[in-house]
Amino acid sequence: MKTLAFILAQDGGQPQGGGSPAPATGGTEAPAGGQARQPGFLEGMGPLLMFGVVIVVFMIFMSRSKRRQEAEHKRKIEDLQTGARVMLTSGLIARVDKIDKENQEARLVIDEEKKVHGVYNIMAIAKIFDEKQSTAKEETAR
Repeated sequence: MKTLAFILAQDGGQPQGGGSPAPATGGTEAPAGGQARQPGFLEGMGPLLMFGVVIVVFMIFMSRSKRRQEAEHKRKIEDLQTGARVMLTSGLIARVDKIDKENQEARLVIDEEKKVHGVYNIMAIAKIFDEKQSTAKEETAR
């Protein structure tokens, strides 16, 4: 431990401002080689690297989820049968009349009473309803 007399002799005078004297080297000790230590390339990059890892993991999980949903949708479309009630991505609800898997098209009955048909791409089918659900016409008739 340095004494006050040793510090004063080294600085060459009295402490200023009533406090302890400031170190002569500006607070940085030079290593034995005489050169100042340079900060490393990755020093201070820890939070940035951690953020990057979190983003990559998040993207992996999102892509896996999307692939799983696409595979499930494709399986449902392959199992699609004539007479099934479907909802298109536009929100239109209709019944499947004919399926052309070669051209990826489905002929849908939009209004059964007026015999209104439409031909749509199979990939436009967003949801396939269970037949156990009642239609709006059946509910209003009761």
